[in-house]
Amino acid sequence: MTASGVVAIESERDMAESAFTPALRNLLNGVPGVLAVVFVDGEGECIDYYGDVDPFDLKIAGAQLAPMHDEVARRLGGFLGAPLVHLRGERASYLYVPVSVDYYLVALLSAYASWWEALDDVTAARDDLRKEAGV
Repeated sequence: MTASGVVAIESERDMAESAFTPALRNLLNGVPGVLAVVFVDGEGECIDYYGDVDPFDLKIAGAQLAPMHDEVARRLGGFLGAPLVHLRGERASYLYVPVSVDYYLVALLSAYASWWEALDDVTAARDDLRKEAGV
């Protein structure tokens, strides 16, 4: 059930649920405006995902954002630390958060969602993923 009391809908999965699925589901269900989340490795390969978005599109988002994030981290990481990246478009936005050096969490938010308000919940999900991954 989402924060607004509505049960989240999940697209048909193209892979089995993993030990990471509950943390991803909790994030989606706990934050208004989060449409989907994908957990990716440092190369952008999907480890797991959850949400009502085509799984292929989620996997592509993770794969495309990984090199961009690495470039930002390479150029600014020494100054800023591990960067959190928020990309906002007309219809939706992405929040790209490092889980560890080798793992990232990508949240797809609706146009009305506040990434700033979602940040605490994304951070909690990141901590759950770290614990599950042993990092």
